[in-house]
Amino acid sequence: MSEFNYSNIIDYKMMNSLVTRARETNNFLIVKEYDIPHELTKTTRGKKFLFYDSGIHDENRIVVFTTDENILHLINCKIMICGYTFKSAPKNFEQIFTLQCNVRNKNLPLLYCFMRTNNEYSHNKLFEWLSKEIKEEVVKEKNIILDFERAGMNAL
Repeated sequence: MSEFNYSNIIDYKMMNSLVTRARETNNFLIVKEYDIPHELTKTTRGKKFLFYDSGIHDENRIVVFTTDENILHLINCKIMICGYTFKSAPKNFEQIFTLQCNVRNKNLPLLYCFMRTNNEYSHNKLFEWLSKEIKEEVVKEKNIILDFERAGMNAL
C-alpha cells in the first residue's frame, strides 16, 4: 500500500464545486421513460462514452458511462475506490456510483454509473456486467475501498 498516496484524493469542496458548475452548465435530464440523448453517448472527441444501459423499462435501471482508456486504467490499477453520491444524481436516479483509481498520482473517477435503485440486486448487476462485458480483470484481485454502503459491500 506504499504506492498509494492518500493526499491525492480529490478534495470534497473542490469536487462539490465541480459538480455544481457542471449541473448549472449542462442540465440534461435523464428521465425514466426516455432513452439517453444521443449527445450523451459519445465524448466531445466522438469516442464511445455510454457503455451500458439496462433499458428504460428496467425498474432497477443502470446506466454506465466510461471510455476505453478509462477501462485500461481500471484494469491496471491495484486499488479501486468506490464512491457514492446521492445529491448530484439526476432526477429518476437514486445515486451515482463511481469507480476511481490512481492515475499519474491523482485519484480520478474513471467510471460513472447512474443507478435508479440503491439495492444489492442493482450492485450485483453492475459488478456482473463489469466482470462479463468489460473485463474480469476490472474487479478481479483488486484492493477495493468502499464506504459503509451495505448493498455495495454485499455485492462484492
